[in-house]
Formats: sequence, structure tokens, C-alpha cells
Amino acid sequence: MSTTHLAAGSTEARTEFLFATFNGQKITTAKLIVNLLQAVVGVLIVLLNGLVLDTMVRQGKSREAADLLVAGLALSDALVGVIVLWVSVYNIVYFQVVEECLLRLGLAHSTMAISAFLLLCLSADRFMKIILPYQYIDVCKKWTVWVVMVVVWLLGIGIGSLPLLGWNSAETTNSSGDPICGYFKIMNPDYLRMYSVVICTPICAIIILYLKLFHVARKHAVAIATTQGSVTSKVTADHRHVWRYTKTVFIIVGVYFICWLPLGVVVMCSVTGVLDHMSISKRGDLMLYTGIFVFCNSLLNPIIYAKKIPAIRRRFTAMFCCCRKKDESSEHTFSITNTDK
Repeated sequence: MSTTHLAAGSTEARTEFLFATFNGQKITTAKLIVNLLQAVVGVLIVLLNGLVLDTMVRQGKSREAADLLVAGLALSDALVGVIVLWVSVYNIVYFQVVEECLLRLGLAHSTMAISAFLLLCLSADRFMKIILPYQYIDVCKKWTVWVVMVVVWLLGIGIGSLPLLGWNSAETTNSSGDPICGYFKIMNPDYLRMYSVVICTPICAIIILYLKLFHVARKHAVAIATTQGSVTSKVTADHRHVWRYTKTVFIIVGVYFICWLPLGVVVMCSVTGVLDHMSISKRGDLMLYTGIFVFCNSLLNPIIYAKKIPAIRRRFTAMFCCCRKKDESSEHTFSITNTDK
């Protein structure tokens, strides 16, 4: 009986592991399939967000200032797709090189910080458009947004580069038995605390801005309802146009919060010591599982654009539908801020 079990066990072991990496990591059929599917998701993220960027470029001079922020967010999401592909290769090859690990994690930190800052800029843009419309015309010009974009990207890249520049807890030897590239092993706890503050600051600011916006929205609704005459139609049209775009930004921000919350909770619990009873490997597994929602965020954003923004919806329809109804008049209405309900 025991001989049969041993034979079955050895057969199972032979079929379970496809190959072993240079670092001794055993790759199973299930792990290979999961990472190949993850690579497909990465390709979709890059493709869809690349279409959004290409749509923005095709707009030319019809772009509005806020459209550049949406383009920057799409570029950040496209980089997330690159990271997804990179992680898929890493999980299969499993090269344990400290510099590669710090570069990969630093890029992930940069994209997350850039996304948070850009969402804050988008929310601030909507806030000024509604609360301070006259000042908005003078302040939110294209060159101003370009300056903000450059500052945001430089700041995000700088924050993500700190571990690679030396602020890390990397070890040259694997004395503890945990992988050298384990996230909570290689990342310095003080850096993670600082990074958590950096990410939480724009998130809190976004919440405050939207609370104020929705408070003002109720006042606007009452004012428009009491307005009479021909002015009402124009005021109502302008009001609806502004709030359609604001609602789109709010949906993007809401999806961002939902998708990043699980990962954020894991990181916060780790840096505050709540997960100290768990091994570094188990905490890394938690990050892996919650990171799936982060990938979904970068995949959902272009779908939201296609749903709410006519120009991008037309581009997606032309790309993915076999037949297309040509509408010459709509070809010239290419502004991203011309949003639907």
C-alpha cells in the first residue's frame, strides 16, 4: 500500500513541476498559466491605454487643458501594463538581482504616486471650473498644465527612485531564507511610512475637494431651478456640460480608491506592525493577491473613458468593431471634455 502511495506521489511530483529556475524556484503548470494570463492582461492594459493616448494626440489643437491630465493618467496606466508584463517574466524566470528588484518596485511606486497626483490635479481642475470659473480661465491654461505634468512626473520618478539610490534594506546574502527580492524584506520600513504619507495626502485632499463640490452642486441645482427665461437654457446646458465631465472624473477617482484600497491596507498594516506575526513570504503573498485589483484599475480606466467620452468611444468602436458608421460631423467634435451622461 505504501509503495503505491510513493509511486503516485513521485508521479504527481513529476507532473506538477514543469521546470526549476536558476534560483531553485519550481514552476508548476498552474503558476505558468496564471502568469501567462497575467501577461495577457498586461498587453491589454498597454494596448487600451495606448489607444487613449493616440486619441489624445490625434485631437491636435482641439485639446483642452484638462485633457492633458487624462493623457498623463493613461500614460501612467500604460506603464502599469509594462510592470505587469515585467512581473510575469520575473515570476517565471525568478531572477534574484537586487538592482532589478529595486528598479521594478521603484517603477511601481512611481506610477502609483503619479496616478495619485494626477487624480488630485484632475479633481482640482474640476473644483476650480465649478467654484472659480473666472479664475479658471486665467489659471488653467495649457502651458500651466504642462508645467504641472512635468512637476508631477519628476516628483513621482524621484520618490520611486529613492530605494534604488540607497534607501532600502537590501541584503547581499539570503541568510534568513526569504527571497532577496521580497517586498517587505527589501523595502526600508521608514521609506514605506514616508511613501504612505505621500500617497495618503493627495487622497485626503481629493476627498475634501469632492465633499465641497457636491455641497456646491446642491446650491447650483437650486439656483438653476429658480432661474426663468431664455438664460435658463444656456445656464443649464453649461452646468450639465461641466458636471458631466466632473462625474466622469469622480468615477475614475472612485474606481481608483476601490482598486487600490486592499493593497493600501496591506502596506499600512505591515508598516504599523499589525502583520508582524506573519512571515515576509506570507505578507508578500497578500500583496500579490491584492495587487490583482491594482491591475484591474489600469484596465478599467480606458473602459471608463470609452463609456463616458465620445471621442474615445468612437476610436474604440473603430478599432474593435467589424463595421463602423461614418459620421463626418462627429469626426470634428473630438474634445475629450464633450462627455455624455
